[in-house]
Amino acid sequence: MFGYPNICLLARRYNNFWTPRGDVFDIGIATSQAIDRLANGEKPDLAGGFDVSSNGNGSLMRIAPLVFYLLDKPINERFEIAKQVSSITHGHIRSVIACFYYLEFARQLFVQRDKFEIYKNLQPEITTHLNALSINPAEIALMAVY
Repeated sequence: MFGYPNICLLARRYNNFWTPRGDVFDIGIATSQAIDRLANGEKPDLAGGFDVSSNGNGSLMRIAPLVFYLLDKPINERFEIAKQVSSITHGHIRSVIACFYYLEFARQLFVQRDKFEIYKNLQPEITTHLNALSINPAEIALMAVY
């Protein structure tokens, strides 16, 4: 499992490691607050804000490389790891679901499935999984296609 040793290493690298030339720029409020909490010793999977106003796309922008680690993992583990990594900066379930959905889509693209087929099939698959985890149905409904 991904667990604390690796997620801690990943979180420590938020201090200028992921920036061009070591300069932080255009950082979102939620990410900035999470980095401050990490610097003050917060556990990485608790550093991101959990309230609705803490949502943003910061974790989504950084999540794509994780798909290679998740390729052969079972869905429960994929969700849990996506949740841990998203929660470094964005812990609200809405941000977690966005990261999970994105990774699931990317995972299927990686195995060369048709993007339209993925789009058609992924929503019911993810909805079923999130319901099985007892995720708030109102948050799951936000994922619905209109």
